[in-house]
Amino acid sequence: MHSIYLAGAITGLDWESAEGWRIKIKSKVENITNGRWICVNPCEHIPHKNFTDNTEKECMKWDIWKLKQCDVVVCDFSHPISIGTSWELGTAYEYNIPIIGVFTAPSKEEVHPWWKIAAMHICEDLVDLEKYLQKHFLRGD
Repeated sequence: MHSIYLAGAITGLDWESAEGWRIKIKSKVENITNGRWICVNPCEHIPHKNFTDNTEKECMKWDIWKLKQCDVVVCDFSHPISIGTSWELGTAYEYNIPIIGVFTAPSKEEVHPWWKIAAMHICEDLVDLEKYLQKHFLRGD
């Protein structure tokens, strides 16, 4: 089984913006591959109540631990001021995990050049991402 980590901003976004695109990609990938590929959605690990420094620390450590185990990272480039996303991308880059950037929403912020350099490919939207993943990753194991 292969896995894709779904990186990108969570803090500072409404829940639909943070999780909506992840749910769509996870459903498509897992259906297309009949479970040969799974997606790791860090939103599934975040507690919705009583968020403290300790839960923030636990989430950060869990996210990075799961990311290191994945075969590919898909990163939402729509919110490029996220410090957590920068950490996720730095970790993926250090571990030679392919990074695919995607814009899930219009962005007013310029993506940092290091994010662009780290990415193997940047997709314009979720449709482009699905095509790219199918062509380069999901078809053959």
